[in-house]
Amino acid sequence: MSALVGCTNVISNRIAAQMNIDIESMAVQAVADVDACVLAGEHTEVAFPEVRLDVTVVSASGPERFQELRERLERTCPVTVLFKQAGTKIVHRWTITPPHD
Repeated sequence: MSALVGCTNVISNRIAAQMNIDIESMAVQAVADVDACVLAGEHTEVAFPEVRLDVTVVSASGPERFQELRERLERTCPVTVLFKQAGTKIVHRWTITPPHD
């Protein structure tokens, strides 16, 4: 999960720079469901059936800009692509708050 968190952070910031979105701060957390078969050494089709990715951003840009950023992130973050190809459902929850004056 740490690879997914790190990739989300790095690629999101890269995309934000390309889109001229100023990110004051960002926090990323991931929680995953694990198929117990993996832990027992048994075969399973999808080791992580679902990952919930919570991203909290402080930015003056509105949620609509971050919707586009998130869509680009899902296509270009190699770890996200890897999880999706493995059959993992990634549930994104982005919280955008304006900076404090």
